[in-house]
Amino acid sequence: MAVAALFYGQAAATPADLNTLATTLSLPLEDLERQFLDNPNRGGTVAMPPVEPLIYRLYEIVQVFGYAYKAVINEKFGDGIMSAISFSTKVEREGEPGSTSEYVATVLTILGRLDASDAVFDEHSLGTYIVDDHMGNVAF
Repeated sequence: MAVAALFYGQAAATPADLNTLATTLSLPLEDLERQFLDNPNRGGTVAMPPVEPLIYRLYEIVQVFGYAYKAVINEKFGDGIMSAISFSTKVEREGEPGSTSEYVATVLTILGRLDASDAVFDEHSLGTYIVDDHMGNVAF
């Protein structure tokens, strides 16, 4: 995800990152330095609202559930925000090709550090929230 974000101009790279990328992709380091050592223009490449269907659906999730996510995060952890800098994500598939189930889903995991001065963490406050738009349900 980070490499794709870099190539779309949405992420920054360190010189060490570029050395690894140049070696891995067999590309000239100078070309990568020229293109990727500047500060990225995050968010500047997408029209609002987005017109690409998948990007629009992600935008729609934030529009529909954004304040609900904020309320649940604040209720569980205190006033704060989820970092998009100290952040990781992964994309997985639920449901196997060729299975008898017709239901195949995309699973997006977003892990962002909580930036809060009054955050409270305990073993009971780290629940998982699953939004299942296909069935129109929100499961807790």
